[in-house]
Amino acid sequence: MKTLPLKTLPVAAALTIALGGMGAATEVHAYAYAYSDLEILNGSVIVLAPGTTNPNTFGACVSVGCATFGTPATTSAAQATLGGSGTSLSNSIDSLVATGTGSAFPDATTPVNNAWVLEGPSASVRYTWADSQVISQQELGAPPVNLDGTPNITSFINTRQIAEGSTTGPLGTSGGSTTSATALTTFLTVLGDGARVRFDFDLVLDMLAEIVAPSTGIQALASAGVQVQITDASNALVFSWNVGSNPLGEAAFANDFAFTNVSTTSPGSVSFSDSGSFFAVTEDLVAGTYELSLVAQVDERVEAIPEPGSLALFGIAIVGLYGARRMRMRRVGGQLVA
Repeated sequence: MKTLPLKTLPVAAALTIALGGMGAATEVHAYAYAYSDLEILNGSVIVLAPGTTNPNTFGACVSVGCATFGTPATTSAAQATLGGSGTSLSNSIDSLVATGTGSAFPDATTPVNNAWVLEGPSASVRYTWADSQVISQQELGAPPVNLDGTPNITSFINTRQIAEGSTTGPLGTSGGSTTSATALTTFLTVLGDGARVRFDFDLVLDMLAEIVAPSTGIQALASAGVQVQITDASNALVFSWNVGSNPLGEAAFANDFAFTNVSTTSPGSVSFSDSGSFFAVTEDLVAGTYELSLVAQVDERVEAIPEPGSLALFGIAIVGLYGARRMRMRRVGGQLVA
């Protein structure tokens, strides 16, 4: 009688044999999809005299020289990662489109830089991409003053960030994440009797997180935010504003919709879409040098994994195959033979 070596079937073959008669019910055609799209419009940063909040009082501050701004350093950055591999791009004005390595887009066309067109979800391909741009920016400093002494405020900064991803993972785990951001940093020198700084923005935000088919864990997440901070020479925080919430060190602010995130871990979709105007004014800043930073950022993260029932079937199939193989063999002389 010939002695046979004990072999194991490849997992894919084992699963095919064990589940062959069960058909599509054993597969999980799940996908997870998310995007976040944020635009800042008519953003302005102006200096006010101490004790004031209305930009119409700006003329008095010009006459006494309340403060001056340094030249801003602005960076647009886009990062996209699919399964831990992707691209990260940044420069001073306009980041190119970043795509996760291995991304395949639903229409077989890679997103175009600054097009801001969503690709949409897919149950058959995985992708991530992001883009960021400073559409327009003026140098910080005193805006032109009208004849009546009021400031002629035009758009100081207009930016846009977008991040989108879709993933599918039948009987396996796949994931993707993207981040897109614009950051501005400059120095603020407050003179004489001090000054205040006022920030104004119009914001448009659209977010969606969606899952199709049963799944577990954190599956789809989209978030967005705009943060403004001012620190003094000792690096102590004197003003901090997550747009849409109550600022630290503020004299006045307007709160419209709150920036947050949308997420889901079960089948269905969660979305948020709105626009609004915001402003905040710092408390009086004493004479000195300060650092001002503004960061607008969007993020998305998606993940698709099989439902628990399919994982259980997978385990049962492998155990059953091993048991069947053992039953067809017997031991002769200490060896398993057919």
